[in-house]
Amino acid sequence: MTIVTKRIKGHEYLYFQDSITSNGKSKVFNTLFGRKDFEEELKKNFYDKFTHHNEKILKWRIQLNNYYFESKYNVNFKALEAVKTFYFLLYNTLNDIEKKEFEESFFVMYVYGTTAIEGNTYTENETGKLLLDDLTTNNKTLNEANEIVNYKDVREFINQYNGAITQQFIKNINRILMKGIRRSNKKPFNAGEYRTSTARIWGIEFRPCAPELIELKIRNIIENYERELKNKVHPIELATIFHQKFEEIHPFEDGNGRTGRELLNYILKRNGFPPIYITPNRRSDYLNALEAGNSENFIPLIDFIVNRIVATFVYIMSKSSWLRRIINSKEATELITEINDNRLNNTVSLLKLLTNLEELP
Repeated sequence: MTIVTKRIKGHEYLYFQDSITSNGKSKVFNTLFGRKDFEEELKKNFYDKFTHHNEKILKWRIQLNNYYFESKYNVNFKALEAVKTFYFLLYNTLNDIEKKEFEESFFVMYVYGTTAIEGNTYTENETGKLLLDDLTTNNKTLNEANEIVNYKDVREFINQYNGAITQQFIKNINRILMKGIRRSNKKPFNAGEYRTSTARIWGIEFRPCAPELIELKIRNIIENYERELKNKVHPIELATIFHQKFEEIHPFEDGNGRTGRELLNYILKRNGFPPIYITPNRRSDYLNALEAGNSENFIPLIDFIVNRIVATFVYIMSKSSWLRRIINSKEATELITEINDNRLNNTVSLLKLLTNLEELP
């Protein structure tokens, strides 16, 4: 979004302007929010006009949305688009301090959750101290510390990457994640390279493919993702299936779950959706959904991911000083009523409660 100045009859007027491309179609949006020399009017109108501007974009994107769920997942497409658009609306309204607080706290929650799923014993507080302050914890192994610290390099690598998913991209993520982590016999893992022996996923009967099939199967899931995205299968479903199939292949000696969740968030963000985090108390729900996916039932995992997207939306709302303005906006309320989705309505009700209580979700 940019703010542009237009000169009309000798006066300068300020407009919000966005050039948006969605589903292959482009449109320029302009919203007037005041005359440049009327400072008080500008301040008064800024928030409401900013919200109105983004709601126009949202309505246009909803009209163009022609994705479908191949799995027949029952979802309100308007609600998904609303959550996506409101999330990035709110992100762009955060000031520098709020943005830093959100990014750091989300990063800590994400790393804590994704490593705890794999058995790391660092608490969320200990994870934050290690990631943000480089403070280690007594009586913890070097492996556990490295599992957490490596995410700083992973984040930097992915933030600098804006390309397609490739086998090398996947290998690079695993290589960074597994840096400095050793087996019980103190020997390093073959990080960033596909395994050369059979694998077993503890706790479930499903057996990953033979090592000689890994490269072919990874190529297949990448090609399937790219093809079905062009065919308008919904990006959330494609992210879900990619994640499911990746975990079934289990291509690396170790770090498959962590690598898979990085890829999941990369696909979500690349398609305009918020990234997700998984708290330890949702671990069993997540693993059960993955197990259902082993039998080609992807709906539990799709539903899990959609709910985690909503959780991220709630979390960023709690960090924004615009929370009260947004949820009390007359136009936002009308739009949410028009969308008519229980999950979105319940989210807004929760946000109003959080605002009144001044508590985090």
